[in-house]
Amino acid sequence: MLRGGAGELGREVLNIQSGKFMIKLPFETVGRVELRGWEYTLGTYYDLSAPDIDIVRLDFYIYLTPVIREGKLSYWDIQVMPDLDIKFTPLIAA
Repeated sequence: MLRGGAGELGREVLNIQSGKFMIKLPFETVGRVELRGWEYTLGTYYDLSAPDIDIVRLDFYIYLTPVIREGKLSYWDIQVMPDLDIKFTPLIAA
């Protein structure tokens, strides 16, 4: 198991699972709501449509099946699995 540097402290970024190399690619998801519903009315965009979508977590797991070809370590199969967690933010009337 290989852990990330200062920004990834304590997070697994490279591992071996079921005989495959596993690489985790986490994406930063903190901050404002990522996907908003906007409506264009009279030359102005308004956030009138709900719900907005907040991406809480987005990680990609890449699995490489290793093989030795001509004396070199390579891979013969690749799998990419997304791990997505979203939250719907309701429209709050003022």
